[in-house]
Amino acid sequence: TQADRDFVGRLFRALGLESKRPLVGIHPSGGRLVKQWEISRWREVALRLERDFKATVLITGSAADKPLAEALGTGLLTRPLNLAGKLTVRETMAVIDALDLFLSPDTGPMHMACAVGTPSVAVFSPSDPVRYFSGGDGQAGSRHRVVRADLWCSPCNLIRRPPDECSGPEPPECLRLVGVEDVYREAARLLKVGPGGFAP
Repeated sequence: TQADRDFVGRLFRALGLESKRPLVGIHPSGGRLVKQWEISRWREVALRLERDFKATVLITGSAADKPLAEALGTGLLTRPLNLAGKLTVRETMAVIDALDLFLSPDTGPMHMACAVGTPSVAVFSPSDPVRYFSGGDGQAGSRHRVVRADLWCSPCNLIRRPPDECSGPEPPECLRLVGVEDVYREAARLLKVGPGGFAP
């Protein structure tokens, strides 16, 4: 609603964020281990975007995601704006609407970015983007990109009951094979072609 957008406008003005673009949101939580890309990899993507594009990082998530958000923020060049557990669902969508780029696993906020038209990169693992991605085909030329590993067994769509080899303490192979360079490359392309044209 307009009230939600006004809230974000006040927040961004109070923090001086409009002069610190591009604003890149990261939602690090996959909601479950089988969709949880490593925090160290999210951090590396964020660091590269800070270095190459002078990006300002905002972190979204629920109250339960606070440890992940704090871990992601540790080691960045600039202290990120950690909004985990501080926003309603509608406020989260309004924040995503005001960003230049949004990065996440296959989660609800990924659908929010697609709904409001914010350029986004989504990391997919067991789930099939043809069925579960709401940003079109997710290929080059789209404002919404999918990054996934091409394995014979993926996508299996066995998210709630993953196979034994994918349900241990390690993420499944289809998620481990998604590299930092894969996600960074798509993020950089979107920032370069976006309205601001934030070329490094």
